[in-house]
Amino acid sequence: METKINFYKNQIAINCLAKDITNAIDVNNALQGHACVGLLSSNFDSVEAAVLEVKKYLEVLPCVSVGLGAGNPSFSNMAALIAGETDAGHVNQTFPFAGFTAGYLQGREAHKTIINALVSPTGVLGKVRVATGVLSSQVADGIIDVESAIALILDMGAHSLKFFPMGGLKHIEEFKYICGVAANMGMELIEPTGGIDEHNLMPIMEAALNAGVKKCMPHIYTSIINKESGLTEIAKIEKIYKDIRTLLG
Repeated sequence: METKINFYKNQIAINCLAKDITNAIDVNNALQGHACVGLLSSNFDSVEAAVLEVKKYLEVLPCVSVGLGAGNPSFSNMAALIAGETDAGHVNQTFPFAGFTAGYLQGREAHKTIINALVSPTGVLGKVRVATGVLSSQVADGIIDVESAIALILDMGAHSLKFFPMGGLKHIEEFKYICGVAANMGMELIEPTGGIDEHNLMPIMEAALNAGVKKCMPHIYTSIINKESGLTEIAKIEKIYKDIRTLLG
């Protein structure tokens, strides 16, 4: 799995947002380069405008995470096109659109962009919801076992399972099960997302690494953004980095 993402001790990186390039640089510096800052497709009027912005960020950051926008499947195609034009380093994708994205990125020779596939919790251990696309999310339950979901993600050419919305620790037991299966099936990266903050991050990282997953990239969004300024708070990022070092030494 080729990647531009700089994982701390080859195990942990943090996916987060930033208000602007300056904030993004500060976030990346506070994490000593172990950040993957996201830009959301939903914030742009066109692929062209997004590509220009991503390229600006890539001039000062090692990678960019091309996001959908709260997992909105309407932006699946746009996210794939942006990632293909920029080889951004990371792209968020719905489960049904992961295969298209993998093929498109290969055709564009964007070989260093990790693709995740979004699956959702069901409340049942060993089961996940993969109907996260534009149509499937509206008309189908799409619940399958975790083993099948991971096998399909890898078959489609994607690299990682994004577990969203995790609700902080609400679905931690389901997450532990997913991590165990991922480790056994050779999926290198797991991405827990939703309700994660600087207070509940540690047990989530521990769950992934204790299960044997090689890499974990938690997505931490609104909980670390100042509601008044819109800036991602550097003090909270510094605490997160301290926790990562405590966990991994």
